[in-house]
Amino acid sequence: MLQQLKMLGDYLDSERENIEAFTDTYQLKRWVEDQVRDDESEESSSIVAVVFDKEGDSLEFNDVIRMDLKGNEIDVLYKKGTSRGGDWGPSTKITQNTKSHYEGRPNRLFGYGFCDDRDEFDLIANTREEYLDNEEEIKGHVAEKRNVLDKGPNHVLSVVYRENGELKFPVEIGQLKKALKKNVKESWHYTTTHGESSSEDELCAVCRERKKVYGYSFPFKFYTIDNARYAPSFERSDSWKNLPVCENCSERIAMGSLFVKEQDFSYYVGDNVQYYVIPEFLGEVSDNFLDLVGQDTESTEGSLLEAERFYRNVDDLEAPVNLEFIFFKTKQNSEKIKKEIKDVAPSHISDLEDSIDRLSDEFNPHFKGDYTVPRELDSLILNVLPRPNPEKNEPKDFFNKAMDLTSKILKGDKVKREDLVSIFVDEGMSRFRNPDEKNYPHYMIKSFFFLEFLRKNDLLDENSTMKDFNQIMEDLETEEDENIKKFFDEHSNSFDSPAKKAAFLEGVLAQNLMQVQWRQRYSDSDDSGTKKAPFRKKLANLRLDKEKLEYIFTEASRTLEIYDSKTEKNVSYTGLRETVAHYLLLAEEDSWQISDDDISYFFTLGMSLNQVFKNNSTEGDN
Repeated sequence: MLQQLKMLGDYLDSERENIEAFTDTYQLKRWVEDQVRDDESEESSSIVAVVFDKEGDSLEFNDVIRMDLKGNEIDVLYKKGTSRGGDWGPSTKITQNTKSHYEGRPNRLFGYGFCDDRDEFDLIANTREEYLDNEEEIKGHVAEKRNVLDKGPNHVLSVVYRENGELKFPVEIGQLKKALKKNVKESWHYTTTHGESSSEDELCAVCRERKKVYGYSFPFKFYTIDNARYAPSFERSDSWKNLPVCENCSERIAMGSLFVKEQDFSYYVGDNVQYYVIPEFLGEVSDNFLDLVGQDTESTEGSLLEAERFYRNVDDLEAPVNLEFIFFKTKQNSEKIKKEIKDVAPSHISDLEDSIDRLSDEFNPHFKGDYTVPRELDSLILNVLPRPNPEKNEPKDFFNKAMDLTSKILKGDKVKREDLVSIFVDEGMSRFRNPDEKNYPHYMIKSFFFLEFLRKNDLLDENSTMKDFNQIMEDLETEEDENIKKFFDEHSNSFDSPAKKAAFLEGVLAQNLMQVQWRQRYSDSDDSGTKKAPFRKKLANLRLDKEKLEYIFTEASRTLEIYDSKTEKNVSYTGLRETVAHYLLLAEEDSWQISDDDISYFFTLGMSLNQVFKNNSTEGDN
């Protein structure tokens, strides 16, 4: 990882001014964007700028003005410092509208954050002196601006110099950039909390040369020695031994981390999860690849597969590359790694995305009403895994299962079908039993789509012996509805035994019957929305086996005959019942070689997809 970050840093150093690696510009941009989303007012974040007139060596306070922050985040050279001291650049945040807070911000700005060496930083020293001479006036102006902006979002207090009538931001002032770098580099080997951690003439873990190495320069927050047990022999001063990196490599790694952080992705599994995507070059770095990836880094939030669009054209690149995914959760000021997935082929990511698109186009025409299937991998996982119950805190392993599925899919490893079916059956039954749950059919459709997605990408570990489709489809003269043949043809690998087909079509039949019952009994009732069809009680809460399936078929056939005799419409479903009976016989001859979970799953799936096989011309005989 360190080598890859340094390679990225070498590339970025030639593409942009590397001062950005020493700032928190990325975080500041996110801060501004978050406020735009959260704040209902039209007010945007601003720079509250203390203006000093500069003429030669003379410096004079002029005014405090307001400028837009959005689009100028790099200009203020913002770098968060410590809570005990000040920020490390010539800017600080104004985040509270209290007198003590905004009156204290100028002290934070002109205090610790600027370097004290007058010989090296005379402009900074003169600025501090001019501030102290005009301290009360400046504080008054800052407070006035903050009061005007009271109802708006948070803002940034910064310094601006007017020279020859032209305003210059901190990013245009060489001394300020040099001072910022000095402060940041000092933090690589010294902090007021943990003290010094560096060593002379040691082997750098990155460039493998003997130099002075630092202990605190790793730029990601998932490495920390805040807890002493992570330091060698519990001595934080020896933390350089864990990760000895020289100054030059530290700077390049900081640049590389900037590249990674700019491509920020959220993972939607109901948790606060983000991930980094790090390109792993299998040889020399490819500038063409990085040019391609760097073309669009502004709108990168979205699903897991949004990452794919950066790498779709890798086949045209001269240097091979794999991807590393690092999933993490942010808590307070640290990032905790939850999953690390290495050696992911970009072409595999591309194939997954194409597969989901094709399968979605194939599935959606079957569904009527609001039935649709997701088009993103992470939302697909989110919709098929049982969600945690906030009140019961169950299932507790939801996140671990989501991460395990994600890892296997990205790596191209097999997922056990019986494990998934067991999960889907339990969740489907839970939703079916819940009187307030109306979306169990939609859930079953999504679970079937997910299994088909895995199967299409050769990611499903199935123990069953696949039969020839022509063998399965023989003797189907009893099928009157071509929709059934078409559906089974399109999903022949899923319906690879007569028992699965029997369970599925019996679920279709049962749902059709319950809809007939509901319309006959409750359609005109004022409280019809709370009523359930009586036949629902015969479904054993969807915990089914061979004997229950045969019983349900007998009861459904008898009940349909009764309703058909009492209505003018044909609701016998004769053709469908003959087809179910045919497959029940074939399943018996085949010794019912499927599990009870499969029986429950395919029956519930049939209930969920019964609308696919509805005949528009007649209500019942299809």
